[in-house]
Amino acid sequence: MGGSARPAAFAAIPDEAAPEAIHVVYCDEAVAGTGTCEPGNPIRLTPHGGGGTAFRPVFDWIAGSDIQPVCAVYLTDLYGSEFGPAPEYPVLWISTGASSAPFGEVISYP
Repeated sequence: MGGSARPAAFAAIPDEAAPEAIHVVYCDEAVAGTGTCEPGNPIRLTPHGGGGTAFRPVFDWIAGSDIQPVCAVYLTDLYGSEFGPAPEYPVLWISTGASSAPFGEVISYP
């Protein structure tokens, strides 16, 4: 999803939630890239990878980092495999496809 095509709700996160930082993780079957958005800067998405989707690598990446997330917002079509166990933090799936996931809350977009 390109920077100008992101959901309006996602773009509003820095202003509405005022997080310390937003960590962006690009993933297909493995983590293909990461980025960080600091307070006061707009979120810019520059997708990496492509192909099949496994969800677990993102949660594994977070668990292996020093990040203590308040929540995870996952932009996806929810067509994939390997969700892994539910993390200890809330997960919001913004989905352009499927409408259910094994954990977290799903919001359909558009």
